[in-house]
Amino acid sequence: MIRSTFLVRIAVLAVVISSAFVRPSYAEEGAVVIKISDTEPYFSPAKATVRVGEPVQWVNESQSVYSVTNDASLVQERKSASKTKSSARVFDSGFLPPGASYTFKFTAPGTYRYYGVPFEKPGMVGVITVRR
Repeated sequence: MIRSTFLVRIAVLAVVISSAFVRPSYAEEGAVVIKISDTEPYFSPAKATVRVGEPVQWVNESQSVYSVTNDASLVQERKSASKTKSSARVFDSGFLPPGASYTFKFTAPGTYRYYGVPFEKPGMVGVITVRR
């Protein structure tokens, strides 16, 4: 009995500590919100169009840790990675635990393919079109 009570307390403590590191997924004002899922479609919507300077926010609604990036050096299938213009910034969310979000503002027009890593499931690709 004492051991099970101790294990319950450890489990509760672990949940409390881990929740301190999860960023809440509140949508930024005016942001296009893209939801990340464990099942297809992995990104919803898979394609979005914004103007230069408008934010895009990815929200991890899956049960797994994911990252979104257009950094070709992090993509396993490099031949499908988009080349980034010299005026464009590369983005990488870092690992997003379930419930976390990442927001990025595009500063250069163009078409940006991004990927879900580390899993890069087939079809885990999205496209952001940025217009002036």
